Amino acid sequence: MIVKILSKTATFNAVQYNTSKMDRMAGELMRIKNFGIIGNAYDLAPEEVKNYLKTFSASNPKVKFPQFHATISCKGREYDREQLADIAEKWVGKMGYGENPYIVVFHCDTENNHVHVVSTRVGKDGKKTDDHFEGLRAHKILEIILEQDVRHKQDAVIKDIESYCFSTLAQFKLLFEKANFSLQEKDGLLNVYKSGELVKSYSPEELGKMNGSYRKDTKRLAQLKQIVLKYQKETDNSLVCIFRKLPGDREGVLTAYKSGLTTLLHEKFGLEFVFHFKGNNNPYGYTVIDHKNKAVYKGSELMKLGQLINPEVKPLKFSGTDKTAKLLRHYNIETPDHIRILSRYYKIQAYKIQIGTRELDREIKDYYKKMLDYYLRHRSLVDLEQLNIVPVKQSGKWYLLDTGSQNILDADEVLPCKYVRELNEDRIWENEHDRSGQDHLPNLNVFVNDEDDERAHGRERRKKKRNDL
Repeated sequence: MIVKILSKTATFNAVQYNTSKMDRMAGELMRIKNFGIIGNAYDLAPEEVKNYLKTFSASNPKVKFPQFHATISCKGREYDREQLADIAEKWVGKMGYGENPYIVVFHCDTENNHVHVVSTRVGKDGKKTDDHFEGLRAHKILEIILEQDVRHKQDAVIKDIESYCFSTLAQFKLLFEKANFSLQEKDGLLNVYKSGELVKSYSPEELGKMNGSYRKDTKRLAQLKQIVLKYQKETDNSLVCIFRKLPGDREGVLTAYKSGLTTLLHEKFGLEFVFHFKGNNNPYGYTVIDHKNKAVYKGSELMKLGQLINPEVKPLKFSGTDKTAKLLRHYNIETPDHIRILSRYYKIQAYKIQIGTRELDREIKDYYKKMLDYYLRHRSLVDLEQLNIVPVKQSGKWYLLDTGSQNILDADEVLPCKYVRELNEDRIWENEHDRSGQDHLPNLNVFVNDEDDERAHGRERRKKKRNDL
């Protein structure tokens, strides 16, 4: 994660910069604190925020450049908007700006999620907030916060692993290995490491106590067997080899096996199948991790290996459409209509797309409803393409396909009624929604520096204008 202190200025134009991102639905106001008499409402106009910051800073005219502006950026989507906002709030406090008026705005329009912090360098006592060695302190404070956050997450993962039922020490070790911990047995202790640091040790007594709680759930195993047998009939159970990826798209050593059946059972029922093998030889056994019921079973307790898999092993190869199908798994594919929409839009056979387990909850739908309502007060439906949102019609019903966040929404649920009527009444949309798969694939490898966001958007607009001519 990276923190950057941006240039000091005499104005608070960073407020306008961030609210313009919000207008394009590329930003979201996450925190607004210490704004006194005008309150901390999330619907304040940009000018109200700027004027308050100017007035607040006027108590010390010696501070010629009162604007404090910083960004905190993570790698890709490693942290979501709430996590980044929490980190920013802690960071602002430790930097000495916690009692000053400040806002935190989340941005998601580049490859890396990030937040902006805008505040004033003048404190409530009228004194200038200490900015000595500010850049050095900024990085050090962020490191401390992240170390605490990482340790908290590690503790939560370890506590979750300890809640699983297992019958052997090997199964307990497997749970840690699947969570990317490393293990070492020394002096009778089982030591658990993360990134080379010792994070937990288990004595034989502790391990014996946890292991002693295991009771084979024959009823659950019978249920799992019926699930496997049911989906075996309609899903490929031939094993494929998975190799470690090396630079230059080369293949390294064999790391695992999987099949279409085991992939489906993992995604749909939380059943993880781990095949055991040596070198490049075929599997000789397997373990089942039942994440839903937090239990680990020997494969033989479920069914023999030969009953579970097709003995023919295939190398893992992806065609272009297979790669697209893999990407589409991130969508909330809840109905056959969703499959038909993605099939037409991405030009991929429908049978390669499967209904998934992810559903949009009410909070996400309410967020879209609020943001689209705000956006369309200043824009038209045609401008939705600037947000990577495309109206599509399927089975007589309108949907919104958000190719950026990979969500499919019922237009009736998130659009104001007048815009749904406009979709139905204006014949242009009947043709527009069929322009599938041209320029709307998710931006997987595009990075735009935040300072150049406006310039990048300007290039896109000019390019579009030339194409239209």
